[in-house]
Amino acid sequence: MAVYDGAMNRAESMELQCRLADSRSLQRPLALAVAAALMFVVANTATLMSLSAAGRTAGTTIAGAAYEMWRQGYEATAAAVLFCAVLAPAGFIVLALAVLLAARRRPAPAWLPRLAGWAGFLRHWAMPEVMLLGVLVALVKIAGLAAVTPGIGLYAAGALVVLVAALPQVFDPREIPTRIARAAPAPRRAAGPALVQPASGRPASVQRTWALIIAAAICYVPANALPVLTSNTIVSSQSDTILSGVIYLFASGTWPLGLIVLVASVMIPIGKLGALSYLLIGARRGATDHLRERARLLRVVEFIGRWSMLDVFVVAFVTALLQLQPLLWAQPGPGVPFFAAVVILTMLAARSFDERLIWGARGARHG
Repeated sequence: MAVYDGAMNRAESMELQCRLADSRSLQRPLALAVAAALMFVVANTATLMSLSAAGRTAGTTIAGAAYEMWRQGYEATAAAVLFCAVLAPAGFIVLALAVLLAARRRPAPAWLPRLAGWAGFLRHWAMPEVMLLGVLVALVKIAGLAAVTPGIGLYAAGALVVLVAALPQVFDPREIPTRIARAAPAPRRAAGPALVQPASGRPASVQRTWALIIAAAICYVPANALPVLTSNTIVSSQSDTILSGVIYLFASGTWPLGLIVLVASVMIPIGKLGALSYLLIGARRGATDHLRERARLLRVVEFIGRWSMLDVFVVAFVTALLQLQPLLWAQPGPGVPFFAAVVILTMLAARSFDERLIWGARGARHG
C-alpha cells in the first residue's frame, strides 16, 4: 500500500510539474498576444498619416483606406483590403488569446483544437506587414506632391507588425493538439504508415487547384495591362499600370522599394502560377524524384503568396490620402480588382493543393 501511495504521489508530482511547465511556456505568447491586441486598437483608431497642400489637409486610417475604395465603386477590392488588414489580424489576435487562455485549463476544452485551427487560418490571411510596406510605398509616391506627416497609428502599426510576426514564433496553433494529447492519454490506434491515407479527395483537390490557377492566369493579363491608379491635378492626369509604377520608383531614386514592388507584384504571381503548375503536373505523372524539394516549394509558395497584395494596399492608401479636390485627387484603376483576384486565387490554389499528392506515389509504392 505504501508503495502504491508513493507511486501515486510521484505521478501527481510529475503531472503538476507538466502543468507548471505548460503554464510557463504559455506566458510569453500570452504577453505578446495582449500587447498585439493593444497595438491593434491604437493602429486602427489613430490616424496613420496626413497629407497637406495649399492649406488643405487629408488623413486616413487603415479602415479609411478600404472605405475610400468602397466609396469609389470598388467594393470587392475594398472588402479584400479590409479583411486582410483589419478583420483577419483582429480575428487572429482574439482567437490566439482565447486559445492561450483555454490551454491553461485542465482538462483542456474539447473545442480547443478547432479554435486553434481557425487561429492558424486567420494568421495565413492577416497581412499587417504587407499593409505597412504598402503605406511606405504610398508615402514615397505622394511625397513629391504634398507634405506628408506620419501619425501615431503608423508607429502603432509598426509595433503591431513586430508583435504579430513574433507571436507565431512562440505560439504555433498546430501544437495545441499535441499539448492536449500530452495532458491526456491518447487512444490506441492500429500501427501503419500515417502517410498513406485514402485518396478519395485528391482528384477533387487537383481539379480545384487547376481551376483556381487558370482563373488567376486569366486575371493576370488585365491586371498588368490596365491601369491600377489614376492621379489627377488641376492641369494634368496620369494613369499608372503596375510596371509603370515600378519604373517611377526606380526613376525617383527609391530603387530598393521599386525592386520590392517588382518582385512582389510581377515576379511572385508568375512564380506562383509556374510553381503550382509544376507541382500539379508532377503529381499527375506520379513523379517520385525530388519529393522533399517539391514539398519545400509548396511551402515557399504558401509563404510568399501574401506579398503580392502589396500593390493593392499601395493603391488603397494613395487613393485615401490624395483627396484634396480640386488640387489633388486619385482614384483606383480598373486593373486593381483583377490584380487582387490574382493574389487571392493563387493563395487559395496553394491552400487547395493537397500535399499528399507529392508523396502519394512513393507512399503507394511503399505501402
